[in-house]
Amino acid sequence: MSNIAAIRWLPQGKEKPPLIQYMLINSVLDYLISPTEISVTDLKKNINDLFIHIDKFSQPNIPLIVHYKSITKSFGKHRKDSAKFHKLINKILRKRKLLKANSRTISLLKRENRVIVNSGV
Repeated sequence: MSNIAAIRWLPQGKEKPPLIQYMLINSVLDYLISPTEISVTDLKKNINDLFIHIDKFSQPNIPLIVHYKSITKSFGKHRKDSAKFHKLINKILRKRKLLKANSRTISLLKRENRVIVNSGV
């Protein structure tokens, strides 16, 4: 049993600030934090606030697994803020001992666990 956090970096072009999308689910795929977006104004503060929010809703005594999507470092030509996000999130995960070899991979759900949540619309 684990809590699973998913974090995604989304550049929005030159005119708009980038977004960070994140969510937190438990082992039975119930949302602990519904999918949420943050418009990045101060990257370090925004990431720290994100982890404070995740910590607040994580179930105590249950391990946390973090999956994130950022840049592909080998590509080499990235926006400065995208590279900064990548370095900062790796630093935080390493410090919290949450960085794993597969942290950048998407957590796949088995077919029987895939459900569409009815938003009531």
